[in-house]
Amino acid sequence: MYQIGELIAGRYELKEILGSGGMAVVFRAMDRKLDREVTVKVMREDFNNDPVQVENFQKEAHAVAMLSHANIAGIYDVGSEQGLQYMVKEYVDGITLKEYISHRRHMTSDEIVKVTLKIAEGLRCAHRANIIHRDVKPQNVLVSPQGEVKVTDFGIATFAKTDTAPDEKEAMGSVHYISPEQARGKAVDARSDLYSLGITMYEMATGDTPFDGETPVEVAIKQVKEPMPSPREKVPELWPGLETIIYGLTRKNPEDRYQNCDQLIADLRRVYKDPTHTGAAGSGTDVHLQPLTDEDIRKASHSGEYVVGSGTEKNGDTDTQLTFWQRHGVLILTVGLCLALALLGAVVMRFLRQDSDPAGNSSVPVETATIRLPGFQGMTKQEAELAAADVGIQVVFTDAGYIYDSNYPEGTIVFQDPKANTEFHSGDTVEVALTLSRGEKAPSRIANYENKPYEEAIQSLSDLGITYEIRKQQVTKEEQVGVVIAQAPYAGIEITDTTTVILTVGVMDAQTVSVPDLRGRTLEEAAKLLTEAKLKVGKTTEAPSETVEEGKILAQSPVGGSKLQANMSVDITVSSGKSEESTEEGTSGRFLLSADLFTGKGQDSQGSDNSSGSAPVSGQVKVEAEKSDGSRETVFDQKLSEKDMASKDYWIEYPAGTVALHVLVDGEEQFSVTVR
Repeated sequence: MYQIGELIAGRYELKEILGSGGMAVVFRAMDRKLDREVTVKVMREDFNNDPVQVENFQKEAHAVAMLSHANIAGIYDVGSEQGLQYMVKEYVDGITLKEYISHRRHMTSDEIVKVTLKIAEGLRCAHRANIIHRDVKPQNVLVSPQGEVKVTDFGIATFAKTDTAPDEKEAMGSVHYISPEQARGKAVDARSDLYSLGITMYEMATGDTPFDGETPVEVAIKQVKEPMPSPREKVPELWPGLETIIYGLTRKNPEDRYQNCDQLIADLRRVYKDPTHTGAAGSGTDVHLQPLTDEDIRKASHSGEYVVGSGTEKNGDTDTQLTFWQRHGVLILTVGLCLALALLGAVVMRFLRQDSDPAGNSSVPVETATIRLPGFQGMTKQEAELAAADVGIQVVFTDAGYIYDSNYPEGTIVFQDPKANTEFHSGDTVEVALTLSRGEKAPSRIANYENKPYEEAIQSLSDLGITYEIRKQQVTKEEQVGVVIAQAPYAGIEITDTTTVILTVGVMDAQTVSVPDLRGRTLEEAAKLLTEAKLKVGKTTEAPSETVEEGKILAQSPVGGSKLQANMSVDITVSSGKSEESTEEGTSGRFLLSADLFTGKGQDSQGSDNSSGSAPVSGQVKVEAEKSDGSRETVFDQKLSEKDMASKDYWIEYPAGTVALHVLVDGEEQFSVTVR
């Protein structure tokens, strides 16, 4: 996986991680070629060999590349590098609509109209290009502080079909927002997106989704059967016209909903002018904008259809938990009847052939029945064995392992391979691998990441498999830059697999400035130079000097010519004058080892410049004190690097009688300092 600072395609420099999910990691990056910020979505390595996930990833790029609209997050580039799929998209400096709703608890009617209008306009552009989003929800809408609204994540989008054949054999989308036809696995069109937008509007108005349950299957059943609750019962101040529009978007039958975005946009504009307006654009009647009637519910309850892949029957007049035979009895009896008829037909054919040919020989092959493999998801293994007993094929179950999944009770089936509805011939023996649920993973308590480097925090979260999100906050203290200054949830709070940890990281003005050379200046002059350079005076210390006048600056850190972010500090060492221990034969005192030692300048603490040329970036540093008789004594010997010198002051104590100091790196003299 890519790291911060790396280049993708020699062009996109990764700056920070915006978020991490199960399938991909999203970065903020800089497009060096066009000098603009972009979002780079990189598929995780373990999905790059999954053709279905790669296809969905490329499908999203293809779908969005066809669209150009102010309310759709655009895509700039797509490709693969180092075996990883990546996508470059428009960068929106904001949050998801889901987060915005969570912060506000619920939105005002005025806000709902404005945001919904922009979403609808983006969807209208997609629908006119025959693209159906299929996953409209607050999590896939971005909002910025400037009021921008962008529809994003076309990962499971599809092209509108002119026929009515199902496009998928299983429901696609997020169960709390999918339309009834999606829950049934039927074909979808623009009206399916409008249903999901209606659910999104309900959540904007109330802060909650209208249907909830203990399992995805239970929620899907409610999407198909239960009437839409009144948002105004929860939020009485909601405009009546908005409630009417929500009802009009979420009718169970697509024919009774708004038929396109144009009708919705027209009604939203009417409601904005008159909050009590309840008419439907282009319909000539208000009938399809009213809540479901009891007759509608009765018809839906007796539709005789199934939620695909759920094993949950729509028959019945109650929403209570159904038994196994209530859920699967119709399917098993139907398949059994088909098999009985097939067997009867085979017996009749054989009898007729034997009647014409005593030997019973025939050159005409007997066709075998085609059997679809049932869906076992949500069942226990024992229930699955019963369901597979009389379907006309010999099913042999094998274990594919266990996973934690809060959506499935412990011991129930999460995945099966082959998938439901795979076709086989009657009499075939089929091996089906089952992945069982361990139930919800026991909650753990989140660690304290505050005041820690953010790289350390995200590494810890990644190792634990916890999804995280990085947010930036301007700070004024240097020690807070790159450090986690806040986290949510707080340390010690219980978290689950679905928890997203939000880390707030301190940042400063990204402007980079050059550090002025302050040596030989007074403190007042230095402060003025630093202010002009958009820097500040940091720690100020004093040290004796034989050559630098008292009150003048003899050293600084970082050194002149270095690059710093604006508003950061520069530490200063001011000369306190000559050492009181000076004698004719030499002196004793302290010497500040130059921070320029590894930058090629060789500047000493007294201002001499005795550079012998290009300096190394690290090495064994030795300082020798020379006496008046020419002898030398080693007073410092340590391995240092340029990084060490930039982060710490190294003061060298030298004995009385010293006339000169010699600084060597790896045995080669870099410069010398006369101290007498």
